Order: sequence, then structure tokens, then C-alpha cells
Amino acid sequence: MDQKLFKHVLLADDDLDDCEFFSDVFKTNFPDVKLTVSNDGKVLMNLLEGPPAAEADMIFFRS
Repeated sequence: MDQKLFKHVLLADDDLDDCEFFSDVFKTNFPDVKLTVSNDGKVLMNLLEGPPAAEADMIFFRS
């Protein structure tokens, strides 16, 4: 995937081990892309609603 297509990715997952694994793999493959991780639904909503609202180009959500 072309890294220029996205600059900011948001990961929402309540499993800390999964977040760590995803973060490690993501940062290895896309070092220039900002990754924001949320482990809590309330924090996620605050990020998305702002201010300032997180302007993620892509969201990975695991329920």
C-alpha cells in the first residue's frame, strides 16, 4: 500500500497485547505514518469528537 495515501491511522482495541502487536508491525512497515491507539471506548469517542477531532485517514476497530 502506498504510504502517501494516508498520514494518520487510528486503532481501537481493548486488548493491550493486540495493540502492542499491531503497533510493532505497523510502525515497522509504515514508519512515516502516525498511529494513534485507543484502548477505551470513551477515550476513542473523545478523540473522534474533539476538540481537536482526530482526523484519521483510516480506522481499525476491533469489537
